[in-house]
Amino acid sequence: MSSIAHKYPHRIRDFAEANTERQWRHKFHLLNNLMPHLDEGMTIWLLGSWYGHIIPPYLYKRFKDINIIYIDFDHEAMQLSWTFDNHAKKRYELDINFDLLHGKSKWLEEQDPPDVVINTACEHMWHMRELIFRVSMPLLAFQTNNFRKEEAHVNCCDTMDEFKKQTGITDVVFESTEKYAMEQFDWAKRNDEKYVTHTLIGYHE
Repeated sequence: MSSIAHKYPHRIRDFAEANTERQWRHKFHLLNNLMPHLDEGMTIWLLGSWYGHIIPPYLYKRFKDINIIYIDFDHEAMQLSWTFDNHAKKRYELDINFDLLHGKSKWLEEQDPPDVVINTACEHMWHMRELIFRVSMPLLAFQTNNFRKEEAHVNCCDTMDEFKKQTGITDVVFESTEKYAMEQFDWAKRNDEKYVTHTLIGYHE
């Protein structure tokens, strides 16, 4: 926090948002169900990596040799990610919607073919079925929600079936739908039973 307060004081509120109960709970829910499919030496694309303070440190503690590649268009968040992770060899400042979707990811796939692709912020992006792979066949681990009160959530899904169509995942390894926020936390003031988070792990055809 001291690094953020010193270098980017205007990011303190955003970083606080990245540390709400629901952020940690949903990411660990995905990780706990993804772990059986991970192994040493894997390359993982982390789409919408943001600050990288939750998923990468967890994986580094459990694997001696794992290659995590950060992908995010937010320059300041990418710079701050070094505070929490100095292991990652590559960080790409890319707009996923415009720089990787619709067949534009071939160069990155050839350069760093992924074994796994993680995206816990699909609600911020266009449909992940447009992330087309030609070289590899990675395991996809995605999350979205239907909390439309957040202006940045431009692509929400109400149901798991809708999410499956958006992601293009047909070979499902794991799926679940959980409450978006827990009642005992402040976020419950903006939450009721209709708000959920969808977790989906599987493969494209």
